[in-house]
Amino acid sequence: MLTTLATAKLAKHQEDLVHKFGAENVKFDKSVRTQFCNQCMEITVESRGGAMEHQQQRICRYTKDGSLWENMMPFWKSDNNQYITPDPMSNPIMYYIKWVVSESVGGFNAGLMNDA
Repeated sequence: MLTTLATAKLAKHQEDLVHKFGAENVKFDKSVRTQFCNQCMEITVESRGGAMEHQQQRICRYTKDGSLWENMMPFWKSDNNQYITPDPMSNPIMYYIKWVVSESVGGFNAGLMNDA
């Protein structure tokens, strides 16, 4: 019952994140201090190439929207509901993070990614 009351005040995308990652693993405090990437409150994605041509909806400004994995990693959200987020295979415990731009936190069906 407490979980139902707590999630009743969340936006739909936030409810989805709580369902996917668990309430203990996701926070929606925009000023949260994270262990990694804490200095980046805003990220602007720009392109003059293929990303601009094929993924234009993801070329925009993102602001910190919360954190994952007990405040270990932040994620960022744009005004048009795109996210900069670790991909589904990322695991900070294993020192593997692959950043993607996706329609959801967790990066399923990401349109942009770093492949470094």
